[in-house]
Amino acid sequence: MNDEEMRRQIHHALDHRLSGMEDSPWLARRITGAERKQTGMNKKIMVALVLCLTLLLAFAGVAAALNLNVFELFSSRQPRLQDIAAASAVEGAPSVTVENERAGRSVVTVTNAYYDGESLLIGYTVENEQYLERFTPTEEELAQMEAAAPECAPMAFEKGQEEFAQALQQAVANGTPFGVKKIQTYIADHTMTDGGVDLGPSTGLGDWTQDGTFLNLLDYDELPNEVRNQPSLTVLLPLRQTVALAYWDGQGQYYFGHTEQTRAPVALTVRRTAAEALRYEGKATVDGVEAKVEIEISVVKARAAFTALEEDFHPLDAEGPWYELRLKDDKGWEMADNGWTWEDDRHMSFAFTGNGALPSALSAQLLMVDGEEIVDQTEIALAPVP
Repeated sequence: MNDEEMRRQIHHALDHRLSGMEDSPWLARRITGAERKQTGMNKKIMVALVLCLTLLLAFAGVAAALNLNVFELFSSRQPRLQDIAAASAVEGAPSVTVENERAGRSVVTVTNAYYDGESLLIGYTVENEQYLERFTPTEEELAQMEAAAPECAPMAFEKGQEEFAQALQQAVANGTPFGVKKIQTYIADHTMTDGGVDLGPSTGLGDWTQDGTFLNLLDYDELPNEVRNQPSLTVLLPLRQTVALAYWDGQGQYYFGHTEQTRAPVALTVRRTAAEALRYEGKATVDGVEAKVEIEISVVKARAAFTALEEDFHPLDAEGPWYELRLKDDKGWEMADNGWTWEDDRHMSFAFTGNGALPSALSAQLLMVDGEEIVDQTEIALAPVP
């Protein structure tokens, strides 16, 4: 079987088993929450670190030596990747190898990179991304671990790790101890440029192929002004390896702990792609306040900025409603909303995932939402900006 046929089969398999995880492969997976109480933060899907350690366990095999295209493999889930997958393939596919005496060799490889001056997307793979073994803590190790809250306690296992799930179930039934150690290799937050600029948070889309290769797509939420519209970017992707411990004491309590080591970063230079963008303008009434609306759309991303014209936006109660914006293209397809940011009393913005094509027309609705109830909605008339 040649590489192209293997790639086609893996792509087909991914269409059936990608699970929808939306973040980086951190040992305590970040989750999206409806946290809307902190001014200046993303009110709709503020990303938070999970307080309890959930072990998400994948297939354990090492991937075949195949130059995967992560954008291509995820394009069935995100159509915006289809047209940029081939051109974004990184020549030479830079990689870093991490050695661990327990887990063996892990290889992190960057397969794709896309930068259009406003957006940065990076795709990478990890061979032997995580290693799992049974674990019994010493008294010293147990003293350094933390007891889990009841709602965060259970260990979760992926398909392919049924033996560990069954062993835990039996241990709980018998009242006997059971522990697991997981060693995981991943690219962490806070990617820096070679000039020392932090690119800020990123949203991830990750899963595994059937042979155990981990795939991840990093989409940097909003690039700092210093790195926008440059001829190229050189970035240093921070590489980490974490040892995570989970232990059931046999009496009703779970304990978790971890240690982390920084490895050599993956260096990558991305040339700017000349990408067309469309701009729209309009006006909206936001809870009685007149505002200017400016929307910029590319094939991969969209951003809508609201600026209050004559008075500040009304403050929102911490327990009250929040804003949502719906954008639809000329085909009626709604863009995926990536969250609302309250920047200050006169500025707020909304971020979206692009649909993979530039629309010939755009419609917008501003909603005020309280729980599951829409308490107010306003149509926004938009006009293209030449």
